[in-house]
Amino acid sequence: MHTIDVMARRPARIRRNATLSTLACACLLALGTMLHAEGRSVTHKVPPAFPAIAMTLHLGGVVKVRATVNPAGDVIEAKAEGGNKLFAQPAEDAVKKWKFEPGSAQTIEQVEVVFDAN
Repeated sequence: MHTIDVMARRPARIRRNATLSTLACACLLALGTMLHAEGRSVTHKVPPAFPAIAMTLHLGGVVKVRATVNPAGDVIEAKAEGGNKLFAQPAEDAVKKWKFEPGSAQTIEQVEVVFDAN
């Protein structure tokens, strides 16, 4: 019996993209089984520090932050995942001080931090 590697006949770019897609799906499934998001409400927000250069130039923006929240509602890790890099660190620092409603397990929450120059 002969087996044919269908992926071997495809161009290298397609093989790489298919492999990356498969790996990404596997990672998402693994994360989904370890952590579940409840969509917990924020009970206390700390405003971010506004960078001086951004204030001078009247810059603003939104930073998307992924916050890891323990069962007590404390943020144990915050990582900026999108937005102006000038605002990334102040957004992470602020979200680390936020408090969420208590939950049954550690969760990952997606939040947005808005920087308004006005």
